[in-house]
Amino acid sequence: RSDDTNPSAEGLDGFGEDGRPRADAHGTAVSGIIAAVAFALVFRAHFTALLARGIPEFATIVATGLLWGAVQEFLYRGWLQSELVRRFGAIAGVLVANLVFTFGPLHANWLFAADGPQWGMIGAIFAIGLLFGVIFQRSGNLWIVAILHGLWPLNMS
Repeated sequence: RSDDTNPSAEGLDGFGEDGRPRADAHGTAVSGIIAAVAFALVFRAHFTALLARGIPEFATIVATGLLWGAVQEFLYRGWLQSELVRRFGAIAGVLVANLVFTFGPLHANWLFAADGPQWGMIGAIFAIGLLFGVIFQRSGNLWIVAILHGLWPLNMS
């Protein structure tokens, strides 16, 4: 396969040249599960409140959050950050991708709020995005940050 059709070229470490999961993908999956459980424990009070709404609503919130988190991470880390790192190096690639993530259209509402820019929220978005970018850069595993990002909206629901 060429690099442009190789899943590993898109930040999907855990897949081999033939597109099939590598033997070490099990460890990657376990790492993602551990990270998700740790995240759920940190925000357990909020998860408990969401569960009080009922299982169907909770399941919908979880599924939507995981899907939306995965889409954003595949775009900003898997594609944009990977390409910027390839072209400009790790530090510049991670920082520029995170700036696009922070100040891009998904978070413009915080920059152009009616009562002025919400710098605290913008700073928090930049910080969590930088953390996700560094985790992805160091691990090569997009699934970990996709799961963490997907669970994050649960804290804001």
